[in-house]
Amino acid sequence: MNYKSIYLNSFKEKINEIETEIITEVKKSRKRNKNFTTLSNKIAKELRDQEIILRTSLINLYPEIFENFLQRYEEYESDHLSSFFTFIFPEFTERYPVTVLNKCAKELGAYEGCTHAAANFSNSTEFLKTIYVLDKNYDHYRLGFDPNDNPLNSHLFDQMRKERFPENAQEAAWEGEVLKGIVVKDSEQKIIPNEKDKKENNILTPGDLLNEDEKLFILHILKQYTELGSDIKTTEFLRILHLTSSIIDGAADLSKKLPNYRKVNDGWINFPKNQRITNLENIIAKLNRFQLPTIKSTLNQKLKTELKKK
Repeated sequence: MNYKSIYLNSFKEKINEIETEIITEVKKSRKRNKNFTTLSNKIAKELRDQEIILRTSLINLYPEIFENFLQRYEEYESDHLSSFFTFIFPEFTERYPVTVLNKCAKELGAYEGCTHAAANFSNSTEFLKTIYVLDKNYDHYRLGFDPNDNPLNSHLFDQMRKERFPENAQEAAWEGEVLKGIVVKDSEQKIIPNEKDKKENNILTPGDLLNEDEKLFILHILKQYTELGSDIKTTEFLRILHLTSSIIDGAADLSKKLPNYRKVNDGWINFPKNQRITNLENIIAKLNRFQLPTIKSTLNQKLKTELKKK
């Protein structure tokens, strides 16, 4: 009996089932103009609840098999799933009839499929939100992807983001020019045009993409890195400085602007929860194209924390 095949079929079926349920719920909510953040929180909770139910069933019905299944990564050097079904699972044929083992393999697949879908749902919420906002490309929504191949890195998401945020269209060209300007050896060469030149030539910079509150929040995070002694690459540090240059230039002394000073010091702690969530979602979307792995990871973690709060 090929128990691994039963497991894999169940794994795929569960993911397909969850995808269908999510898209059905999203389309209904879109027609009723529901808040996406509330909807995504509801879906995430439903997935966690379903995962708990499947896990509890396995613990109650097949405790020893399930324990061995969970330890497969520690037990085997590689090819963990095949090793489990080749060496461990057959040992239970003397204790369980074939029909029971078939059911167990199917439940293991459903549990892992649900776990995989739940993790990928949380890590690709912005992709689904963009589909929701644009009300298109529902058929491209998948949850069976490898975590290293997140749809947030796809060409489709890039195109949808440009449609959702048309002001981002010139952003790709901006960054290359910015970095060239930062590392130019001729210190006397003008890197950034003055305000008059910018207006006359209609030249945009990456910092034009962010509003004042967003720039101040980025500086708030940079301040936290400094206080905690966190590592951040020089290239990312320079990109952050350029994104916030209009706030921190000589004409914008934050020490003389108490509200701005407090925002750098305290972040968005005094903002209502819904506003904090919206602000984080917006700034994450705007920074998506930039190579800012450290700060984007921090922003995503802050968003997850906010979403978990009651």
